[in-house]
Parts: sequence; structure tokens; C-alpha cells
Amino acid sequence: MKRLLFALPLVVGLTAGLVGCGDTTTDPAPVAATGLMEVDSSAFSHVGFDAGAQELTVVFRDTGSTYVYSGISAELGQAFLSADSLGGFYHSNIRDQFESAQQ
Repeated sequence: MKRLLFALPLVVGLTAGLVGCGDTTTDPAPVAATGLMEVDSSAFSHVGFDAGAQELTVVFRDTGSTYVYSGISAELGQAFLSADSLGGFYHSNIRDQFESAQQ
């Protein structure tokens, strides 16, 4: 089970709108610079959500490929980040349902 780095509802409401989850031992400086958080997931190595831009960024663990999904509501972004299985939630609720761009 993954550990949340900080309270999601509080972070979603911040001006920057960045939300993430991951291992609490991660150094926050690189995370802040990229907007991504390291996560304990078999599908993803890093994820990030920008509520203001309505963008969800995922980095796939197996390929290292980064995709940005647009049109993601704050509620859906928060639900993704708090899901027990990020990969399962992604496949059921995000993949093939939102526009994406590979970075």
C-alpha cells in the first residue's frame, strides 16, 4: 500500500495546484522542481497532478515514458492519487478516455 506524502485535499486547493504521493523518504527538492512525486506502484515510477491546468502526468515504470493527460478534474485527479492501485485506476478511468501527449 502506498503512503501519501501529504494531505491531498489541502494540496489540491493550493495556488500551484500540484498534488502527488509517494515514499516519504523522497527528497522534496527534486520533486518540487519536476512537479512529480515518486510512487510505490508497479505501473508508474512517478506521478503528478496539476489541478489548475487539469493535467495528470504519469511516468511508466517499465519504459520510462512520460505521458500528460489533459482535462482531468480535481476530483478525478485526487481519486487517482488516493487509489489503492494506481495502475488499475488508470486503466479503468483514464487510459483511452482523455487526450494525452507523450513528453
